[in-house]
Amino acid sequence: MNSTKQNALNADASLGDILNQLGKLFQRMKIHWKPLVIYPLLFGLVGLLAGLFLHTDKKKAEFIIAAEEEGPSGMDGLMAQFGLDVGGSNPGGVFEGESLVHLFQIRSMIERTLLTTIDFNGKKTVLASLIWGDMKQSQKERFSEVSFKTDRSQQNAITDSALYLTYRHVNQNVLMVSRPDKKQSFVTVSCSHQDPDVAMALSQTLIETVTDFYIETVTKKARYNLDVLRKEVDSVQKILNQNLRSNASMSDLNLNPMMQSARIGQNRTMIDLQ
Repeated sequence: MNSTKQNALNADASLGDILNQLGKLFQRMKIHWKPLVIYPLLFGLVGLLAGLFLHTDKKKAEFIIAAEEEGPSGMDGLMAQFGLDVGGSNPGGVFEGESLVHLFQIRSMIERTLLTTIDFNGKKTVLASLIWGDMKQSQKERFSEVSFKTDRSQQNAITDSALYLTYRHVNQNVLMVSRPDKKQSFVTVSCSHQDPDVAMALSQTLIETVTDFYIETVTKKARYNLDVLRKEVDSVQKILNQNLRSNASMSDLNLNPMMQSARIGQNRTMIDLQ
């Protein structure tokens, strides 16, 4: 019984039947060839046009900077005991490693960069306005009176909101800061934008802003050390003047040379002067 069924299946699946089914399929394809050909071509053409018109080719400006990493020396620790802040050229370790990477991305650095006036195509322009104009939020009616100023105190609340949105856009979509090799001190700063000049200007200005912040920090520390030394000098000079006056007063006294006890004060002032 099983053998009979197997022979029947083999007969049904003969080569002639297979060719017959393929012929029927080919006939159907001849009848319905238009949808099979036109639809794939149509959707492919739509995808190609969408890619050409909707795709925005961004240009990238990339800089590689080297951050110096040094540990505090023994002399730094010794001088720190006398109130002098000599923590090297990198106070608090802010300008090294991952701290430097995050420094480029913090809001204050980016917003200070965006409010910098640059020379763009022969015109003085606030950098934020070049980026804000490409954002969707700039087309909304409530942002129609946005006007960026280098002096933030002259901006209204709407412009402050626009500045914050621009900062978020730059931090999330434009700026990329990384440290490719953790064993080395190189940091890569890159900005991507449709306009290569804007990408270059943003990258350069951000690096200059962080550099200025570094100089301000180190200068502030040096000024503090100078103030400490000046106070020490003033204190020593005050004591010196007091001892000079005291010694002169003792010398003016007509002391009995046989009375040595009276010269104790004068001798003490002489020792202090020395």
